[in-house]
Amino acid sequence: MKEESCNWNAGECHHSYVYENCSFYNRSSSSPCSVNCFLQSGGERNYYNGTTLTVYQIVKEKCNSSLGECDVGDTYNSSNCGYYNRSCNTLNTPACPSSRSYLVETSQIYSAKTFCNESNFECEVGPVYKNCIWRERSSCQQSACLASEVDRGDRIEYSEWKSSCTNGECDLGIRYLTECIEASSCEEVEGYFSCGQTCDPACDPAEVCCCKEGTAEHNCTLYSDYCCEEFKNCTTVTDYCCQKLDICSLKADACCKERYYKCRIAKDVCCPKAKWCQVKEYECCNVVAKCCKEKVKCCANIESCEYAGEIEVASCSPGGSPTPPTCQNICEIRKEAYYCENVRVRLARKLDKDFVSDVVSKGHNVGLVAYGSTVISFKEPMNNTTILFNEIDSYEANAGQTCISCAIDKSVDLLKDSENVRVVVLMSDGAANMMLNGTYDEQMAKEEALDLACDAYQNYGIVFYTIGFGEEAEEELLKNISECTHGKFYKSANASELKKIYTQIAQEISGRMDETYKVYGNYSMKIEAASNASLSTKLLKVEPVEYVLSQYIKTNITVGNFYINVYFYDPNGNPIPFQPMIELKNYSTSQEFKKEEFYLDFKNQYSGVAFVRVEYKWYNPTQTPEGSVWLDDVFFGPAPTCERINPKVWKCGEFIITKVRGDGDPYIYAQAATSSKYLPFQLIDAQCTSRNCKYLISTPGGMTSVECS
Repeated sequence: MKEESCNWNAGECHHSYVYENCSFYNRSSSSPCSVNCFLQSGGERNYYNGTTLTVYQIVKEKCNSSLGECDVGDTYNSSNCGYYNRSCNTLNTPACPSSRSYLVETSQIYSAKTFCNESNFECEVGPVYKNCIWRERSSCQQSACLASEVDRGDRIEYSEWKSSCTNGECDLGIRYLTECIEASSCEEVEGYFSCGQTCDPACDPAEVCCCKEGTAEHNCTLYSDYCCEEFKNCTTVTDYCCQKLDICSLKADACCKERYYKCRIAKDVCCPKAKWCQVKEYECCNVVAKCCKEKVKCCANIESCEYAGEIEVASCSPGGSPTPPTCQNICEIRKEAYYCENVRVRLARKLDKDFVSDVVSKGHNVGLVAYGSTVISFKEPMNNTTILFNEIDSYEANAGQTCISCAIDKSVDLLKDSENVRVVVLMSDGAANMMLNGTYDEQMAKEEALDLACDAYQNYGIVFYTIGFGEEAEEELLKNISECTHGKFYKSANASELKKIYTQIAQEISGRMDETYKVYGNYSMKIEAASNASLSTKLLKVEPVEYVLSQYIKTNITVGNFYINVYFYDPNGNPIPFQPMIELKNYSTSQEFKKEEFYLDFKNQYSGVAFVRVEYKWYNPTQTPEGSVWLDDVFFGPAPTCERINPKVWKCGEFIITKVRGDGDPYIYAQAATSSKYLPFQLIDAQCTSRNCKYLISTPGGMTSVECS
C-alpha cells in the first residue's frame, strides 16, 4: 500500500518507501563524493531513492573536482618505480621522493656486525648478543664474564647453609642453633650469647632465647653470570616507490520529487522444523535458521561447517591423490579437504573473527594488536565488527623475529585507562627473541615479556589468556605469563581444538567460573563489578508458549546496581519497536544464594516475539560499581507443564518422577501433544555436572528407573 503515513492501529508496518518522478543527476563539484539531490538537481528534487550509477571511473594523476570527480582511492604507475634506501637519520620515514610518492613495499634486513657502515645505509638500531653462556663466579663480588664478553645479568645457582663459604660463594648471612635458657640474660650462662634470633617453639616467660656458641652456619650462595658477545644490530631499510595516481569516479544519483510510505500488514508463515536439515521436503522460513547445503553437516542450523580434520600441503595446484581443491573457500570442509600453505594465517583470521563476533555480541568492546618483530598495526577497543573484520583480513604471515614484549606493551597502553574489565588474549606461534628497544636477545626478550605482563596485572589488573599455536610456540613463557596474571594457558595446533579454546575464553571473559561459592556441581558463574560489565546470551529462539528463567543468585553489592534484562526481537532478528526490552529485576543489596523464577508469556503478553536475549548487567550512573554476583543452576526454556511436589519430585498426570541421585534441579515439560491419555515428556537438568544422575519414574503399570552418565 502507498500511503502518506502508516496506520499503526490497523496493524500496518512501515515496510519501505515508494519514490516517483525520478531522474539521474551527476554529482556536483561542491559535493563530488556524497549525495545531495537538492544541489545536484538545482533544487528540483529532494529525495534520493538509493540508486547510484557510475558514469565512469578512471585512473589519472589528479582528480578534477570541478567535473564532479571523486577521489575514491590511490594506485600507482608500475612503469615508473624505483628502490630507495632510508638514511639513518630518517629511518622511520619512507624514502620515497615526491615524483614517486606511493610506497608499494618496504623490506628490512638485519645483520650482526662489529661496525655499521652508514655510508652504505647500514643503521645501528641497538646491540645484538650472541654466543651467550652462564658462567659460575669464582669470586663473590666479581663477574664471571670474560673481558671480551658483556654481563647480561645473574642468577642463583644454589643457596645452602654451611659451616663456611668457599669457591666463590657469597656469605649472605649467619645463623646459630637456639635454645630457651632459664636466666635473665644469655651471657649469664656459659656457652650461650644473645644474637637476636627467635626460638621455635617460643620460650616461657621466665626464659630467654639464646644462641649457642660454636654452632654458626653461613648462607653460602653461588651466583652465575649470563655472558654474551656483543655485536651491533645493523639494519638496511629499502622502500619500493612508484608514481602515485588517483582513482577518480564520477557518479550519478537517482533523485526524486515525491516519496511515499509503503505499508503492509505482516502475516507469519510457519513451517515444520527441519532437524539438521535432513527433512528435505520443507523449506526453512526463518532467515536466522537456514538450511545447510547437501553433504555439509550443519552446526546448530547456522551457516558454518564442521571441521573434519586437516592436511597441510605445499600448494593448492592439482595433483596427488585425491586431487586438492582450489582452496578458495576454506569453509567447505569435506573428508578430502586440504588446507593451503598459509593455513595458520587463514585459520587465525577465522578464529579471530569468530572470537570478535562472540565477544561483541555480549556487549563488550574488542581491540586488536598485530605484531612480528614490532607492532605492525592495532585497533583501539570498539564494537564495530566491520572495522575489526577488515583489520583481521589484512593480517599476513610474518616469519622471523618475534617481539612478544611489543604486543604486551601496546595492549597495556590500549587498556590501562579503561574502566571496564581488562583482558588480553595473546596468541603466538613462535619464540620471543626481540625486545622493545629493537635488541635481538632470546633470553632477555623472554624475561622482558614476562615482567611487562606481570606488571600489567599488578598495576592495572589486566588478565592474560595465552595460546600457543603449533609446536614452535614458546610454551614456558606463555604459561608463566598466564600464571602471574591469573589467566589461563592453552596450546594446540588442531583447528577444532583452537575453535573450542577461543569459544571458552570468550565465555570466561564475560563471566568467569568460580569455585568458592556454588549451589550444585563444581562451579558457579561469577560476574565481577565494573562500569557496564555484563554477561549476555546469544539470540534464543522462543515459541508462542510460556517460558521460565530460573536460577540461584547470590549478590554482594557495595556500590551500584545489578540488573536482569530481557531483549525482544522479531522473526528477522530486529528489535521489537514498541517494546524492545523489559527489566526482570534490579538488585541493590546483598543476599545469599536464593532460588528465583521469572515467567514470560510469549503466547499472549509478549506475542510476536521470535527471539530473546537475556542480559545480566552492572550499572551506576555516577560511580564505578563494586561487588560480585554469583549465578548457578540457570535454566531458560518452556515452563514446566507438570506440578512440582517438592524440589526433587514432579507429578505429570499419572506419572511421578523422583530424582534420586545427582546434583541440580530437573525441569520437566511437554515435548509434543498426542492422543494418548499419557503425555510424553522430556527430562532436562538445569545443571548436572557429575553427568551421573538417576530418576525413579512411577507409572500406573509399575516403576522404572532412568540413569544418565
